[in-house]
Amino acid sequence: MTEATDSPGILHHLGAILYDLLLLLALLMVATTLVIVPLSLHGEQVSVGENILFRLYLVLVGSGYYLWFWTHGGQTVGMKTWRFRIADELGNTPGYGRALWRLLLALLCNAPCMAGFLWRLVDSQGRTLYDRLAGTSLKRVPKV
Repeated sequence: MTEATDSPGILHHLGAILYDLLLLLALLMVATTLVIVPLSLHGEQVSVGENILFRLYLVLVGSGYYLWFWTHGGQTVGMKTWRFRIADELGNTPGYGRALWRLLLALLCNAPCMAGFLWRLVDSQGRTLYDRLAGTSLKRVPKV
């Protein structure tokens, strides 16, 4: 793998987030279909919106998307498109523990009006608050 260099700009980072959210929406639609169609074919009443197990299932599907890509090469599809990856302090792809910690921190830090993401604007290294707390950073991947 080629070595990553400096951090991506905020617009590239935002572009990757939006790209991944579109892919995640499609993935969640497929995951929902995989539950609703079999239930409907058996003539059961389908009311998954209020079902806590169904919501947990969707959270696991969404979390799995990020955790899989972050721990297998350090890049989601959106990050690959914009040519940057996530790395730990040593520049390595994060393991499951660090990736999960980053995901949880990102959810908590971004809940109040994307504050964790906007932290980049005041951070001396251009890192998000959740990257700083998780011990990760985003690194550009040069063209090959």
